[in-house]
Amino acid sequence: MRIGSLRPAAAALALLAAASAPAQDGGPADAERFVVADFEDSAPTGRILIKGCDYRSEKDPDGGPGRVARWTLPGTGEEAALQFKNLPADFSPWKCVRLRIRRVGPGAGMVYLRVFTTPKDETYLRLPGITEKWTTFAVDLTRTPVNNAYDPAKVFRLDLALFKPGKGEYLVDDIVLERTTEVPPERRAREMEPVWVLDDFEDPAVADRVDFKGGSIAAVPGKEGAALRWEIDGTNDPAGLYFLDLPRNLRDYRTIRFKVRSEEDYPQPLAVKLQTGFTNALTENVPKPGRKWQTVEIQIPKMREQGTFDIDRCEDLGIFVFKPVKGVLLLDDVELVRGKGGWTLSEEEVCRMLFGERKAGKGMHRPTAHFDLYTDSGAAAAKLPAGLEKAHGFVRDLLGLPELDRAVPVYCFQNPETLKRFLVREWRWPEGAAARLTAVGNARGIALSYRAPEDSQMVREVVHALFHRVRGKEGGSWMHQGMAVLAGRAWEKGDAAVEFAPNLRTGEFLPLAEFLAIPDLFAHDDASGGAGTSEALFAQAGAFYAFLSRGPRAAKWKEVLPSFARTPVEPAGRAAALEAALGVTLADLEKEWVEWGGKAGN
Repeated sequence: MRIGSLRPAAAALALLAAASAPAQDGGPADAERFVVADFEDSAPTGRILIKGCDYRSEKDPDGGPGRVARWTLPGTGEEAALQFKNLPADFSPWKCVRLRIRRVGPGAGMVYLRVFTTPKDETYLRLPGITEKWTTFAVDLTRTPVNNAYDPAKVFRLDLALFKPGKGEYLVDDIVLERTTEVPPERRAREMEPVWVLDDFEDPAVADRVDFKGGSIAAVPGKEGAALRWEIDGTNDPAGLYFLDLPRNLRDYRTIRFKVRSEEDYPQPLAVKLQTGFTNALTENVPKPGRKWQTVEIQIPKMREQGTFDIDRCEDLGIFVFKPVKGVLLLDDVELVRGKGGWTLSEEEVCRMLFGERKAGKGMHRPTAHFDLYTDSGAAAAKLPAGLEKAHGFVRDLLGLPELDRAVPVYCFQNPETLKRFLVREWRWPEGAAARLTAVGNARGIALSYRAPEDSQMVREVVHALFHRVRGKEGGSWMHQGMAVLAGRAWEKGDAAVEFAPNLRTGEFLPLAEFLAIPDLFAHDDASGGAGTSEALFAQAGAFYAFLSRGPRAAKWKEVLPSFARTPVEPAGRAAALEAALGVTLADLEKEWVEWGGKAGN
């Protein structure tokens, strides 16, 4: 189907047709603009660095006023970046990065704009739609995805970068910071339409707009207009397409819709994701596509949440094939459709999801300041709202957590069997694991069978839900269970460090190198007993977290925790990650813990 030509831009991106006026120097602190680089100085300075590329300042070859940067990429396949150091001391007032860019000949890959707090902590965005004509991009930094613990008050570098780029050249000009983001009238008009078209592939330059891995893409003609031909070569797991032209307010959209078929029967299903970074997403699976066109419709409110997904900083709509084999898929008319309720379920829909059609009428909704409680228990409806808020205040004060940006869903079931069925059906837990649980807390929310509000297990699940939401899900099972045990014991007027002190004095604990590498303390249980049992490991986790948060390295731990909780590390690498974060060897850290913890309570 032919739909009007598209002007690609991500949710955080306003793509402006005409070139802006030349940049002006930033001037006073209350100025509306801060000039990062205008390239009028023909001699490179220490304020612009290069990595894996080259650049020079030259007169605008298109006859425009002033000078521009010619950015040359040699095609080595290594990361290439222009790095800008001329930045204000505090990035916080600046909500937009604006720049002009065009390519000279074929593109070298997808260009990223990246703003760094540290080499590991950043906010970023891909810039789709760079052509051989000048385009002005305006990137709204309030809506860009965040890696780790980005802090706008501590920015030290801004990059234009490509990963594994081919050979190519770009012209770049007028990189400025602004206090507001201009939204072009034509984009505002698109946002008023009931359907947002991410791509209809009528414009053949799809590689400028759609990022991809594990094959090649091209727009190909068909009976009803062009479609995207995706040739999967099986070299990258997963193979993926990334559609970047998202609307600013995804909250209004209810359905993801696209057409798909395979040239030959393709043996694997598709995974569709709305992503705030690859590990933080809403996700749903689609059955393997056949040879005939089929229309796929995915209800966004029913997609599973992974990690710490942020609807307001969504990066892309991704379509993936995991463990791909060679094959060809064709896609067309990738769209987002508005609908009543947007990306969230209505109260009635939630009750049907939790308690089934027959018992949905017994469901009760009791929202609080920080929680969205649904239950089929009269006692829970009466008592849990106040209990949850009390636990929230206790956990925030104890762990020093920032405020939530949205309410945490809480699903409380009268019958533990109903909880089990919910965990298996909706949260995709294995039946064996679900049968062992009476309460679960994570980034998706809290699910539990009814218990008294003062029960410490509920406090532990509040810890998990809050920490996943405001800090992150990384760091390791030892850390998340440790802070939960610490809070649970403190709620009961106990002290995890004091209670474990005898074990440290007698050496009855698992060495940290072994302890930190355990993937899941809940699933780990040494049948031979001793320090390796699940109960002992949880006690050790609480005591070790007490040491980190209250011991001699507490100030350093507080400083590094936000980044540590958002940086993915495999279990085998967690010891090294903790050493690097704290600046101490694991052997010395263990000695400090034994000395400090062994004296706890004395």
